[in-house]
Amino acid sequence: MPELARRNLHATFYITSSQLDGVPLWHERVAQALAHPSLASCDVAGLPVLPLHTLRDRQQARIALEKFLKYQPLGVRDAAIEKLEAAAGVSASTVRRLSVETLRQIHNAGLEVGAHTVNHPILAVSDGVTARREIGEARERLAHCIGGPVRAFAYPNGRPGTDFSAEHIRMVQQAGYTSAVTTQVGAADRHTPAFQIPRFTPWGPGALRTSVQVGRNLLARPRYLEEEQSG
Repeated sequence: MPELARRNLHATFYITSSQLDGVPLWHERVAQALAHPSLASCDVAGLPVLPLHTLRDRQQARIALEKFLKYQPLGVRDAAIEKLEAAAGVSASTVRRLSVETLRQIHNAGLEVGAHTVNHPILAVSDGVTARREIGEARERLAHCIGGPVRAFAYPNGRPGTDFSAEHIRMVQQAGYTSAVTTQVGAADRHTPAFQIPRFTPWGPGALRTSVQVGRNLLARPRYLEEEQSG
């Protein structure tokens, strides 16, 4: 926030609302458990037992576990994380999370608060009831906290056709949002669908590399899903 204010820049913060009710982001719970020195290995159903003897072991285990768990249904994902936490002897309650007070500070500073579901599931692997609840309840909870409208949505993981479908776009529209962002590379223009806005994050380690990545992004041609007509 201070850096945005110094540059007189606006931004939208896409928030998973479960944080506001004491449930930290799931991948941060994974990171805490895997970092605990008492845990010598990671045994999660669906993956081989992962050793945790060295720092590199733990880094590789975290990548493998996050890649696997994010495409599991919410119940399966959460049960696996709880088992991992129990094995490490850690509690989710000690993981830092966004507070309602901080969320209100973001809103009161004139920055936008958008929704990023309740628990950050991949919508494409969620059943319809769960997907609708994750999309709609996040908006309601965030709006209640800030005392203002929540109009923008971000699809978890954000890849069109892989992480969300045209059906989920319709759910977002019906929930009352007016825009949504993906993680597809590309720059938006006046022809960009409001519910499939591309969003690019440069990962370059320096100014030159970042500039090259931004340039490539500007030349990219996003492909959009054909949106269903809501009725």
